[in-house]
Amino acid sequence: MKVAPVPLVSIIIPTYEQEELAVQAAQSALSQDYPSFEVIVVDDASPRARYAEIRAITDSRLRFVRRERNVGRTENYRRSLRDLARGEWAMILDGDDYLTDAGYVSAAIAAAAADPGIVMVAARTETRTSDRSLVSDHPGDCVVPGLELLGSLPDTRYFFQHLAVLYRRPQAVALDFYRSATISSDWESLYRLASRGNVRFLDRVVGVWRIHGGNASGSRERQAMIDNLDIWKPIYAEAAAQGLPAAVARQCCTAMIRYMMRQHIPRVARSWADLRDYLVALRRRHPSALMGMAHGPTLVRLALALIGYYGKR
Repeated sequence: MKVAPVPLVSIIIPTYEQEELAVQAAQSALSQDYPSFEVIVVDDASPRARYAEIRAITDSRLRFVRRERNVGRTENYRRSLRDLARGEWAMILDGDDYLTDAGYVSAAIAAAAADPGIVMVAARTETRTSDRSLVSDHPGDCVVPGLELLGSLPDTRYFFQHLAVLYRRPQAVALDFYRSATISSDWESLYRLASRGNVRFLDRVVGVWRIHGGNASGSRERQAMIDNLDIWKPIYAEAAAQGLPAAVARQCCTAMIRYMMRQHIPRVARSWADLRDYLVALRRRHPSALMGMAHGPTLVRLALALIGYYGKR
C-alpha cells in the first residue's frame, strides 16, 4: 500500500531588532513534533541585531536569512512567503511571539487531510501584556465554510490570530498575501483566503502573542488606524465574488468598520483635537459606517474620551 507523502510546512519568522525574542520563537518552532517542516528566520536588515544565537543553531530544518535592505514588516512577510518558503502549508510566527503547543502543526495537517476544501486551520492564542493575559475567543472544534464565517462577522469567535493560522501556501501566493501595508495586513489576507474554501478550527491554545509598545497592532498613529479600516472593502468584494450575497457583504463590511472604529476610540482620544480629527476623517472616508455609531457602548466611549479619561490612563 502506497503511503501518501507528508506535506512540507513552512514556519516563517520575520523579525527586526528582536534578537533575544526571536531565539525563543525559533526554538518553539523547532520543537514541533511534525515530521516535515522548515523554519525560516528572516531579519529585515536590522542595524544592530546580529542574531548570533540563532546563527549558531545547527538544526538542518532552520534557515536564517538577512535582507540586505529594510523592506518593512508586511513586505518582509510577503517576500518570505513567496520567495523563501517551500512548503505546501505555511504560517507566520512574528519574532516576538512563540508557540507553546508542540503538536499544533501535526494536529492542523491531520485535520486538513480530512477535507480537501479546507484552506486554513485556525487555533487559539494567549494574548499577553505586562500585567495580564487573555485567551482568544473561538467557536470550538469545527469546520466552517469561509463564506458563512465572513457573513457572521464581527462575531469575535471568528477573529483569526495570525500566529495560530496554518494556510495553504500556493493559494495564499496566488492571492498576493500581505499586499496591504496596513496594521491588519494579516486579516486582509486571511479573510480573502477564507472566502475560497472551508476553515477548520482547533480548540487548543497553541502560542503566545506578546503585546508591547512595538507591536504594529498597538499603533496609536491616527492615520494608520484610519487606513486600516480600508481592508474590509476588498475582503468583502472577494467574498461577494465567491458567492456571498451582495447585501450581506455590504452589511458585514460596514459592521466590521464600525467595530474597528469603536476599538480605535481609546487610542486616538489622547486629546480632543486628536479625536475630532479622527472623526472628521471618518466622515469623509466611511460616512455610512460612522452614522451607525450612535449607540450605547460607543457613546460611552466617546463620553469618556471627551472628559479626558483615556488621556489620564
